[in-house]
Amino acid sequence: MRRPLALIAATAIVLGLTSGTSVAEQEPVSPQASVAVPPAPRGDADTPDPSARGPYATVRRDVVRSWDSVDVGYPAGVVTEGLPLVEDVSEVTYPVDASGDVPPGRHPVVIFLHGMHDWCSDKGPTVTPVPWWCEGLGDRPVPSYQGYRYIADVLASQGRVVVSISADGLNALDFIGGFAGLSDLGMPARGKLVLHHLRTLAAADEGRVKGLGSRLVGHLDLDRTVLVGHSRGGEGVVVAAQMLERMADPPARVSGVVNLAPTAFALSAPANTPTMTLLPACDGDVYTLQGQTYVDRGRDLYGGKGHLRSSVWFAGGNHNFLNTEWTPGLSVSGTGSDDAIGVYDMFDSALLPSGTCQRRLRLSPAEERTVGLAYTAALVRLTQDANTAMQAMIDGTGTVPPTVAGKQIMARASSLAGPDRLLAVPQRDSDVGARGTSTKLCEGSELPGEEKEYRSRCGYGAVIPGYDTSWLGPRIFVGANGDVLLPGRTAVRITWDRQGSGWLNLDSPADLSTSSRVSMRVVIDPATSGNVRMVVRDAAGATTTVPTRGQALKPLTKGAAANRLVPQTAWVNLADLRGIDVTRVTGVGLAVSGSGGAWILDVSHRTGEAAPAARILPLTTIPAVKERVPAGPSTVNVRVKFDRPALPGSRLAIELLLSDTLKPVGPAAPVAVPTGARYVDIPVRITMPAVVGPDQQFSGGVLVYPLHGVTTQGMNGTSLSVIPKGVKIRTIDVVDPMAEANPGGEFDWRFTSSDGANVTVVLEMVDADMDYADLDAAFRDERGLPPRGPIASGEGLDLYTEEVSPGVFQAVLPLSKEAYRSSWITYRIQSASGALVPTDAPLLMGTIGLDESISRGLALLRR
Repeated sequence: MRRPLALIAATAIVLGLTSGTSVAEQEPVSPQASVAVPPAPRGDADTPDPSARGPYATVRRDVVRSWDSVDVGYPAGVVTEGLPLVEDVSEVTYPVDASGDVPPGRHPVVIFLHGMHDWCSDKGPTVTPVPWWCEGLGDRPVPSYQGYRYIADVLASQGRVVVSISADGLNALDFIGGFAGLSDLGMPARGKLVLHHLRTLAAADEGRVKGLGSRLVGHLDLDRTVLVGHSRGGEGVVVAAQMLERMADPPARVSGVVNLAPTAFALSAPANTPTMTLLPACDGDVYTLQGQTYVDRGRDLYGGKGHLRSSVWFAGGNHNFLNTEWTPGLSVSGTGSDDAIGVYDMFDSALLPSGTCQRRLRLSPAEERTVGLAYTAALVRLTQDANTAMQAMIDGTGTVPPTVAGKQIMARASSLAGPDRLLAVPQRDSDVGARGTSTKLCEGSELPGEEKEYRSRCGYGAVIPGYDTSWLGPRIFVGANGDVLLPGRTAVRITWDRQGSGWLNLDSPADLSTSSRVSMRVVIDPATSGNVRMVVRDAAGATTTVPTRGQALKPLTKGAAANRLVPQTAWVNLADLRGIDVTRVTGVGLAVSGSGGAWILDVSHRTGEAAPAARILPLTTIPAVKERVPAGPSTVNVRVKFDRPALPGSRLAIELLLSDTLKPVGPAAPVAVPTGARYVDIPVRITMPAVVGPDQQFSGGVLVYPLHGVTTQGMNGTSLSVIPKGVKIRTIDVVDPMAEANPGGEFDWRFTSSDGANVTVVLEMVDADMDYADLDAAFRDERGLPPRGPIASGEGLDLYTEEVSPGVFQAVLPLSKEAYRSSWITYRIQSASGALVPTDAPLLMGTIGLDESISRGLALLRR
């Protein structure tokens, strides 16, 4: 049924050349022929359909400028011998009118960036030349960038130019770079790749670049650009948006960012770019739904300032079905898979059949594409067209796109900033009130600790640690000195078993008389039953309890792996607040019945005023650190630089990834940055051992986590090398170079290290007057040695020591019961890990059952 899509994918790839440009153009794609657009079911007639096709037909062009020309910032000699370059390949979809021309005027631009996936396969179209990252891996790049056509066709029909970028080479660099010790997970490189294509589009709009054709010259409105990223591509477009925000003369201005099931390794967020994150409930890849971070880190870094930051959770979705090339049955490269199977089928289908991610409740690929198209189009139409009717679908109002509602797919949105202003955020010293409920403050964290400690954590008892959502707290650093719990986010925890209420008291009375509505981000415990409404109090103690508008607050998940603590928006109109003084509001919370639990994350109000811009924060970088230190305690300074003067109250923390041997100790508390500083030196205390191995140095890494007033782009870290200076070098000694054994016994050589440290000694055979039949049969079989014949080489006879007591190591060679007496073998010490082999180390000899006179002679030689 979907074969036309595979056919399009198979024919659209162009055979690229090392230099020059190769372009293919298809016939216009009519609305009726668009196989990737799900049929629109009936929905609410009053709700506009963001995914409705526009008036134009579309043309698709595959642009292959080069397979190895783009420098994305990976250093030379680390991943490849030279400078690693990636492809300049994209697919452009644009509108045409009835005459086949691009409609007059300038058209907004939408950029797509896919994430980490197989980058090569032995199926699908071939390319010439074979990219360096595909050599020996199937030779055919995986066309992940063609997997969003179901969205691109609709957006182009509405009058937009859509460019989907290939990032296979970058995925290869990302994968290889991880083994090479590069800690940024490829995020700055993904941002740079997006910027490269934006610069190319800007030049093409002026007619200065070949490959995109002349039809788009003068038609690109790059001041209305939306960036859409999936998986690691989601974090990549966030980094690109951050880069563009910092440029004085950017090649494009980003009006919005759409994140589809994104990663959020760096825990950062754009300052002034409307951002919507789509969170599939049954994501089997980014299963913690860490994309929620873009809302919560936005609050951490910018408060209530900046444009709309939204997350949309939807039931039953997995990670891969948002891209047709990652979907089984649609993938032309054969690399598609259902990522939810490995995580949820075991727990929520087999062990806990009531789980919300069991297979029968998950979405089909077509249903998931319905969601991806509808919400992507909603953000695009809101930010590029100023179509305010789209806002209610993504700001928590509760409106669901008709195509999604028509398929009865449950979705929940929550948001901060944009049209709303923060009224209150729970702090450790906040005041709460309660009637008939248990209402307390709790600390967000992902750290599974002792029960008595963990009970104060916001997610205790509700989810398995590691299967929560990211509002719970910042990253837990797992370093050489143990788990480091960074300051978490505070929430108001309300539990109840009867009717009652619980609320957060504001720091001071708030005048809401000019506001249009009051809202809270609320998380409902999966075990909750009963009714949840909003309660608002004034300075005189008067209280009003009103039903929330939009979608009803209710548990969204249950099961094992499926359990998530998902934020929802509870809101009421100001006109609903009868019987209280709205000019002096002092508390906002929940009125409840039945039994259950909930968390209040923050409180906002809507004023109708334009969103105040967030300040662009100083960006952190860390130069590589290389220090020579003597034995004993030392302090190594890690310098964190800022690209602009530090703001008041700036704080950051660091994670140390160093060997336990050094016993590294970082700052016990977050580091305060002096106002106006361009750098800060962070002392790291280490202890260099008194004895080390030859040429030994201790390498690791340092990662920075911004807490307030500073930000990062990607995983911001550096390498740290600590080299011993004037330290004693560890040596090994041979206890006895002569080993004697009878048939059926074993040769046993022993060694000691000068400081008692564990060392592995490797022995290499030198000479022998023995037969393979003299060796133990099990030893021969394990080494693949022949059953008999003279031992003529040392192949398969290397020996390795094992520690038998502290500082004592043993190497053995087992003998057969039929071993021939007077046979012998000699070994030398080939190497010793972590220790220096003495230049005068003796030759090791093993003899089998010599007579008494020969034994006495050998004993005299040993003296």
